[in-house]
Amino acid sequence: GDPGSVVRLSADYADHGELVSDVFDAKLPSRFGALSWRGDAPEGSAIRMQVRSGNVGEPDETWSAWSAEQSKDGQAAAQAPPGRFVQYRARLSTTDRRRTPELREVSLPYRSTNLPPEIGKLETPDVSTGDGSTRQTKLNIRWDVSDPNSDDLHFTVKVRKEGWPAWIGLTETPITEKSYSWDSTAFPSGRYQVRLIAGDRPSNSPDEALERERESAMFIVDHDPPQVILTPGDRKATVSLTDAFTRLVKAEYAVDGGAWTSVFPDDGLFDTLQERLTIALPDLKAGAHLLMVRAVDAAGNVGSGDALISVKD
Repeated sequence: GDPGSVVRLSADYADHGELVSDVFDAKLPSRFGALSWRGDAPEGSAIRMQVRSGNVGEPDETWSAWSAEQSKDGQAAAQAPPGRFVQYRARLSTTDRRRTPELREVSLPYRSTNLPPEIGKLETPDVSTGDGSTRQTKLNIRWDVSDPNSDDLHFTVKVRKEGWPAWIGLTETPITEKSYSWDSTAFPSGRYQVRLIAGDRPSNSPDEALERERESAMFIVDHDPPQVILTPGDRKATVSLTDAFTRLVKAEYAVDGGAWTSVFPDDGLFDTLQERLTIALPDLKAGAHLLMVRAVDAAGNVGSGDALISVKD
């Protein structure tokens, strides 16, 4: 078993003793205020307090030295420099072994250094992945932002078209939501970027508030319909489809106001900004006929073209 031990108890108090606290982790670099404590120090006894700080969890040579001992009026100006970790030391002593000081409570206010928000992601829509079933004019912009200090945040959203010298604000005042639905109909088609500005002003004074910015990759805003050019022939037509920004996804034709019929590119796939189609109309009777062709791009824009086809006997 374990070895035995003998302890001698005395009716008197020890003439001195020391208490070193556990290391406190403030989680972030912090400024420390005045160390204060509550206790009793009868005549002839004393309580002396010290503090020190550092930026690693285990005190080592990188930590500050212990502050000068303070005991006056039960409060000491904490002389520890800013850091993430802090520790205090209490030294109790008496010149009369019949009396002893008693330390009951210790407190050390601190305030973490304000750090800027962190923008994890900024997502913009890709209208080129659409199927053309609806016009994509409401573009959803989303972001993921956190704050090291757990501060309340607000956001400002700006856009800039490729070639513009300045950014245009979309939000008149900062918003708190982590998404924004942009009605892009009042902006011209083109390639754009979004700039997100995240700030922690709701939780900080103007002098201490911080911001972080992030710009998105280029994305497309497309309101322009595809161009449809028809070249009529003998009971057939060649069709050229062109879109400036998004790929073409669908084409249809109608003859003399009849039902719409789907038609596909000569290579069998809608996969580019330009497509060539051939429409064969072997059953047309002699006379003039109206051929209408409409095309849809991935953003849901619809363009059309027409031509008269004259069929001879």
